[in-house]
Amino acid sequence: MNTDHGGRYTEGLLDFSVSINPLGPPACVAAALAHALQLLTRYPSLDAEPARRAIAARLGLDFAEVLVGNGATELISLLVRVLRPGRVWVVEPCYSEYRAAAESCSVPVMRLPYQVVGERFEPMWEALRPVAGDMVFLGYPNNPTGQFPDRRQLESLLNTDGVHWVLDESFLAFSDPSGPSSTAVPPRPGVIAVRSLTKFYAIPGLRLGYLIAARENVTRLVAAKDPWSVNGLAEHLTGLLLADRAYADRTRQFISAERVRVAGALRCKTGVRVYPGEANFLLGLLPEGKTVEALNTCLKRQGMVVRNASTFVGLNERHFRMGLRTAPENDRLIAALAGFVRGEYQ
Repeated sequence: MNTDHGGRYTEGLLDFSVSINPLGPPACVAAALAHALQLLTRYPSLDAEPARRAIAARLGLDFAEVLVGNGATELISLLVRVLRPGRVWVVEPCYSEYRAAAESCSVPVMRLPYQVVGERFEPMWEALRPVAGDMVFLGYPNNPTGQFPDRRQLESLLNTDGVHWVLDESFLAFSDPSGPSSTAVPPRPGVIAVRSLTKFYAIPGLRLGYLIAARENVTRLVAAKDPWSVNGLAEHLTGLLLADRAYADRTRQFISAERVRVAGALRCKTGVRVYPGEANFLLGLLPEGKTVEALNTCLKRQGMVVRNASTFVGLNERHFRMGLRTAPENDRLIAALAGFVRGEYQ
């Protein structure tokens, strides 16, 4: 498993390398912690049944079309291990665990690069030729670009017989509700959506994710999944988190406005190229002659750090990803970036 995901820096730094809701956890999390001892002294259900039922009810799905896991990464690994594709296609740059899951099961990986057209990262669709038994992973929206693949192109491929299309929707909840919608609700054969609750609800230490799929696939996954992988507190919180509509609306409003504001400020004040995205992070490209390694050296002296995106296949030493934080914290990073680009920090 690849562990270079950001969020591993020492306490005391403003960590822009992670992409977690800057509003912090909803109030129901603190309330649940007050009863945590009671939850910790009994076993959770074998397959997180209360959480599965809460998600199914919220989305209008059947219980048998939902599976809950210990974060989205566990489910990504489980999909490859259980469905055993002949090949796994990854469209890079992307989340590294797609490739890691395939390699851990000795499944051949087919790399499909993005092509940059203007400010858009678009898969080279003409080179994507999965056959029956293959699995294709696509970020929806993608990490680290924050962009959605072209929906018309995607729809033309989703019905390919015998192919498993895994749409990673871990950041979909941060996007504009009037924008692209899930491709897997309602479920359809061959299409699987993986989602994360830990990012949107700012509880990464709790580990909570789920997938939506046709019931025959969920049945196979449940039979192979380790029991009790979802802890009692996470299981208990799922329904409470999903019921907090006000928190979800407030998050989307803040992220939508702050994403536009920060992107504009970066372009105007720092000379950084910022790619338009729909997630709670931004992908940037430093000017020629500047590297993210040097940037982070300067930022750490000021108590900050960004994600060095050169570890994503297809990006280089000038690419960085910044997770959106509060407005004052974002302004602090913008000012430091501007000084770095001007050469004020050596």
